[in-house]
Amino acid sequence: MDQNFHDTNDDNSLKRRLLINQNKESSNGIHTREEIQNIIYEVSKGSKFFNNEKVKDDLSTEKMNALIQKAEIIKGKDLVVERSVVENKIKELKKNRNLDNFIDAFYASVHELENPELKDKPMAVGGERMLCTANYAARRYGVRSAMPGYIAKKLCPELILIPVNFPKYEAFASQIRQIFEVYDPNFQSMSLDEAYLNITGLINRITVKKNILFFNPDYSVKHNMSPVDVVNEIRNKIYLKTKLTASAGLAANRFLSKVCSDINKPNGLYVLPNNVEAIMEFVHKLNIRKVPGIGRVLEKTLNGLDITTCGDILKNNVLLYKLMSNTTFNFLLKRSLGLGDVEFSDAERKSIGVERSFEPIDNMELMILKLETMSSSLAEDLTEKNLKGLVLTLKLKSYEFKLTTRSKTLSNSIHTFEDIFSNSKQLLKAEFKERNFNLKVRLLGLQLSKLSSVSTLNENDGILKYLKRGRDPESEDYKCLDSTKREANKFICPVCQEIFTTELKISSHIEFCLHKSSSAVDAFPSKKNKCHRTNPMTKDNISQKSIFSFLETKNKKKIDKKTIFCPICNAISFDEENVAELNSHIDNCLRS
Repeated sequence: MDQNFHDTNDDNSLKRRLLINQNKESSNGIHTREEIQNIIYEVSKGSKFFNNEKVKDDLSTEKMNALIQKAEIIKGKDLVVERSVVENKIKELKKNRNLDNFIDAFYASVHELENPELKDKPMAVGGERMLCTANYAARRYGVRSAMPGYIAKKLCPELILIPVNFPKYEAFASQIRQIFEVYDPNFQSMSLDEAYLNITGLINRITVKKNILFFNPDYSVKHNMSPVDVVNEIRNKIYLKTKLTASAGLAANRFLSKVCSDINKPNGLYVLPNNVEAIMEFVHKLNIRKVPGIGRVLEKTLNGLDITTCGDILKNNVLLYKLMSNTTFNFLLKRSLGLGDVEFSDAERKSIGVERSFEPIDNMELMILKLETMSSSLAEDLTEKNLKGLVLTLKLKSYEFKLTTRSKTLSNSIHTFEDIFSNSKQLLKAEFKERNFNLKVRLLGLQLSKLSSVSTLNENDGILKYLKRGRDPESEDYKCLDSTKREANKFICPVCQEIFTTELKISSHIEFCLHKSSSAVDAFPSKKNKCHRTNPMTKDNISQKSIFSFLETKNKKKIDKKTIFCPICNAISFDEENVAELNSHIDNCLRS
């Protein structure tokens, strides 16, 4: 009997895990939660997806049980010191609480515009393998995004499947972002259909009068608008421009506004009063599965500790302090206090990436074609956000749903299509070789991390850093420059002295300069002329072969082409194969 009970518990745990996007439950669903769980369980039983999820669930159950045992031991100990530490953390967090005005806006499917009849019919975008999204009529049946289409059909036999059309989504998203930019130039787009706006920047002076917040004289007082009026004006402009409806949440930070935006979907607004008492009352009852960042595994672990709400997290904060990692504990503590992130910029992002699901393939050439498309998309995103990354990661999900990642730390930060595509191909080929060319995947993804601004020259970005050498007021280079070339945000080509305002422009220019071999040779006089830059630099992603090609051109009349002279001091020769020694020598020359 005990064994049967254990098996039943295991089945229930797996059923909960298989319930995809459970925080998107419809309040007036056709099926109950248990019915949806059972349908998904029975339909997927025996599949590779099912077997892989069972392995993961067994591992998470094992970890949860170990944590529960550890918790029982901790509860019997004197935790006075730990309690004092946690109380101090809470005081510090409360002291830095920021009551801004954040909006999370979410807009509906564009397919209902083309065919209004779809609005009242269950419809999803995607195919039998995977759904991208589903309308609200379909969600009543338990249909969710990221759900296989064949499972969705079991939940809702009348489901209409519409093929994806990303160009169309991009076009609508672009129109809506233009509206957002008027109210918050630094708005954060989370996806094609969701964005965060901080409208606090509109506020110059806040006066509380009859529970209405009045904005600055140039905008809100003139229009007699409250923050709620501003949100509704944004939603109205979206509808007038695109005929799309938008739901929104207005709260003190991104975390709370995100939760609020889900409450009155579709086409609704939920406002959480901007005061500590209202926030704490709201968060205290908030189910942990509604908290962005708490996934299935962490939810299961917390549930095993009898923690189901944010109020339970706060109540058990000392225990969690002892059990969880520092990062996880700080995250949970902030959310239990209704605290989220306020400041956010693209440069502070940890990573940026793209991924695509498709019918399982085992042909490397087809995978390379997929990588080419994704490299282009990723390069466009990086260009739009003015970012570059130092670590490239290839993500693969096998035919058996097993996830593998392969990463590469690059010599220089990259952001162009050519660099991303070239390095991603290397990662894919290495994975194929390691698996003896036996690889079948259903998903590929590319991600760049260790991000920085394209206009920022990092220590890791090789010889390009020399382009700003002349900014040192004490340097000979700086003294020889006229005033127009001394500004800190300008880059000077060391070949022809032309001025550029961004790294991207100067990188392209230098590549062009270096390939003009005849003029390039004349551009480097003797080092004795200290008022002329004599250092041929190259774009950080030009190959070493290209550099040597230029140096060979410069020196071909003097020596055998396999011997390279330093283009700065012109005194020491290097073998063509000795790249590292030459680079080291040039760096020393540049510093001298």
